[in-house]
Amino acid sequence: MREKWLVFREKFLGHVANTTRIFCSRIKSVVFWVVFVRRALLNRLFNETVITFFMICTYIWGLVYFYSRSGELSSKHKFCDNEDIELIDVEKYRKEIYETYDSIMGIKGQKHRNFKRVVEESHDLECGESVSDFLISMGLPRDQVYSSVSALSSKLDMRFIKAGQEVSVSYECFQNRRGASEKRLLSVEIKPEIAFSLRVFRDKNGKYLCKKIKTTISSEYVRIDGKVRKNIYKDMIKAGADPAVVSEFIKAFSYDVNFQLDLQPGDLFAVLYKEIVDKDSGVRQPCGIMCAKITVSGREYRLYKHRPSGAPKAVFYNQCGVSNQKVFLKTPVDGARLSSRFGKRKHPILSYTKLHKGVDFAAPIGTPIMAAGDGVIEKMCFFGAYGNYILIRHGGGYQTAYAHVSSYAKGMRVGKIVRQGQKIAFIGATGRTTGPHLHFEVLRGGKHIDPTSVKMASLCSLSGKQLLEFREYARRISEIYIRTKPYCE
Repeated sequence: MREKWLVFREKFLGHVANTTRIFCSRIKSVVFWVVFVRRALLNRLFNETVITFFMICTYIWGLVYFYSRSGELSSKHKFCDNEDIELIDVEKYRKEIYETYDSIMGIKGQKHRNFKRVVEESHDLECGESVSDFLISMGLPRDQVYSSVSALSSKLDMRFIKAGQEVSVSYECFQNRRGASEKRLLSVEIKPEIAFSLRVFRDKNGKYLCKKIKTTISSEYVRIDGKVRKNIYKDMIKAGADPAVVSEFIKAFSYDVNFQLDLQPGDLFAVLYKEIVDKDSGVRQPCGIMCAKITVSGREYRLYKHRPSGAPKAVFYNQCGVSNQKVFLKTPVDGARLSSRFGKRKHPILSYTKLHKGVDFAAPIGTPIMAAGDGVIEKMCFFGAYGNYILIRHGGGYQTAYAHVSSYAKGMRVGKIVRQGQKIAFIGATGRTTGPHLHFEVLRGGKHIDPTSVKMASLCSLSGKQLLEFREYARRISEIYIRTKPYCE
């Protein structure tokens, strides 16, 4: 292959040199007369009209003469003045020239007349990575990246793009006039929701536009039945439930069921929810629970998610039309383990018996902590053996305290109003502690009480026309639950 390349190089360089010599000889006389006339004009040797006419005639004669002789170079020409060398047919060796270039550059199947190729890639965004960061890392021009992202932001709030979001990009690789390789962004596609995707494309004028493309979707019901063995979260995932559905299930029943104390192996759970299915890709997305049921030590709790007429949003109600939402959550941490109860105990660090004024929930550092009820943050600071500490004041003379947290949620401050279930802090191991956990206290009238013994009434219940509507809705959902076959992998 190297010998072929050397022969080709010698022939090619000889051809370039001979072509240059012929080109120079064709325009030599033209250049001579142009320079002569220019100097004569500057020295006012002739009349301007005569000089102009003479220049035009000379220029036209030069062009006619050059193009009349240029046909000799069209297909065949000698590579040098040596008459012993045979004539070379350019078309005959064109294929051989491209194959030689392919083998040297390591490129296969590319047409080198244009040196263009279209590349399509997909990437899942990492934590802290934006769409523009990904496009710039691929070597695409910054002006094209910013224009495309600007077009995308006109249809989508970029702040809601999460880690793991797939981004598909298409760009063109080509060589500019100087022979350097360049890239041109052609399109960017992202699917923020299952119902539609956004595609940024380049129009004929080089401007980037964003188009919303609707996806062909369908909906179907999913029923999950199972039995608690060790951990309800893992058991529901193993039964086929979506993780988002499991989190909503636990949060819905956390007002009535203490998942650290009440659940026992053998207790039953069931849930019915709706899923949206993308027919093209097969991707599934849950829409939320429609009804759920859990049996704890033989006692059944059943909830239906319903939006009464005139209500701003749907909430869970039991079969009697009473809201599941209570004044306090029994478990302010999802998936935590109850590691210590309220009452007297031998302190694990001080080694003497002391009243434990709350309950401890063990969980990894960084696990979110939720406000047990609506209230106002009264104290938020480092508080001795409690470490990082939050105290929330509620109605009816109640207060809740959260200790040993690692950090506070964004926007938390003294005097801020928080809602039940809102993220306020994260589990840690600050202060006097043996490991990461949440120390949770409930105070009534300034005195500590057992958080697990607090009995709270429901915040609202349906009546009249709203209750009749709910009963009809619950009947329809129960029929759908019976008709739907349990999910099995």
